[in-house]
Amino acid sequence: MNAPLRLHTRAGCPCCDRALIVMAESAGRLGFEYEVVPIVDEAAFSAAFGPTAPVVTLHGRVRFRGRVDPFLLERLVLGERLSVVDQTQGV
Repeated sequence: MNAPLRLHTRAGCPCCDRALIVMAESAGRLGFEYEVVPIVDEAAFSAAFGPTAPVVTLHGRVRFRGRVDPFLLERLVLGERLSVVDQTQGV
């Protein structure tokens, strides 16, 4: 899968575990797909995103760092859907 919404996680990270739960519950409720990306190269991850995990990106842009807020995630997903619909309808 190559979803535009990605959750970058670190093994043994309690915040990452909570983020996985939020993402799974929100995806089930709202019907979106996301990709879980394990952090395997700490240096590359830190260079790209800084030291804090988890990180959620949408189309490569950081949207959450450290904590994923379910309300804001829902707004992000619904806003993205509206944006896609608007582009396809020429609005």
